Amino acid sequence: MKFDAKEMGKRIKNIRVKMGYTQEEFAEFLHISREQMIRLEMGKRIPSFLFMVEFAIAANVSLDYLAFGRNISNQVMKENIHAMIEALQKFDAML
Repeated sequence: MKFDAKEMGKRIKNIRVKMGYTQEEFAEFLHISREQMIRLEMGKRIPSFLFMVEFAIAANVSLDYLAFGRNISNQVMKENIHAMIEALQKFDAML
């Protein structure tokens, strides 16, 4: 898996549009300039980790989706967590 700034920019733009914000409104909400928002959406600027976290929280998406486009469903996450719990319980019983 490879990080692609242009693809992430497309995801940022799609999310913003789905949320009903203009570039200016969303930039203000995220405490950045409209010019920075434009560069992010075009993939010409790689955002800081802090920005990605704030954006993911505001947009209710995972960092994994934002950075790489992978969308893991809640059901899959639950199944993975349950599998880890079972494995840890088995390991604990062996001790």
